[in-house]
Amino acid sequence: MSDDNVLIEARDLSVHFPLRSKTIFGPPPVVKACEGVNLDIAKGSFFGLVGESGSGKTTLGRALFYAG
Repeated sequence: MSDDNVLIEARDLSVHFPLRSKTIFGPPPVVKACEGVNLDIAKGSFFGLVGESGSGKTTLGRALFYAG
């Protein structure tokens, strides 16, 4: 897709949330809400995001919103 036609572009987008844990060895555990997402949304196009409950749809949308 040409750069002139791209409205939203994401490459290797990941969102991780640290868990509250009392581990003393190693890094704290994380929840990987989105991992390695790539997408292009063209200007003037329609885009739908579907998936199971808890699959990260809202998290992906928020990450795209706040990154822009």
